[in-house]
Amino acid sequence: MDAGVGVRVLRAHCRMPDEFLRFELDRYLGWPGQAPSYKVGERIWLGARDDARRRQGDAFDLREFHRAALDLGSIGLDPLREALARL
Repeated sequence: MDAGVGVRVLRAHCRMPDEFLRFELDRYLGWPGQAPSYKVGERIWLGARDDARRRQGDAFDLREFHRAALDLGSIGLDPLREALARL
């Protein structure tokens, strides 16, 4: 795809500066696995958070969950899922 076409499509559907649109186009075309892996990670994170909220009930502390989860550092998705299930 011609980058000019991509920018025009994004411009027609997004209200963002052209500089940002070009960055996003480069990101999606240059790093094709980035967006899907972000969404998979997001689903794992949100699911684990909901599970922790259900398990802990009124004792659930959103700030504490996020602090503990972020303290896990950079890990793969399967280890992340397992570790978040223990929070």
